Amino acid sequence: MLDRTKEIITGDGGVVVKIDEWGKKRLAYEIDDSLDGVYYILYFEATPKTLDEVTLGITDVVLRFMPFGTKSLLVPSGRWPHLHRRPKRTD
Repeated sequence: MLDRTKEIITGDGGVVVKIDEWGKKRLAYEIDDSLDGVYYILYFEATPKTLDEVTLGITDVVLRFMPFGTKSLLVPSGRWPHLHRRPKRTD
C-alpha cells in the first residue's frame, strides 16, 4: 500500500519528502474488527488533484487517514529551507 501511494504521488509530479514509520500500535478503539494498526506519516508535496487520488486509492485497505497541509513542518531536507527558520519574536 505504501508503494502504491508513493506511485500516485510521484506519477502526478509530486515529491515524497519523508516517510516516518511508527510501526504497529494498539488502536484507541476497535475499527472494522481490528484492534491494532500500522502507522505511517507521509510528508509530500503534491497538487490537490493528487491528494484526491491518494485518498480515493487507499480507502479499501486503510482504516483511517487524515490529510492536512502545513506551513510549519520541520523537514530535514533542502526542499523546504524556509521551514527550518525560527519564527521571529514579536515581544
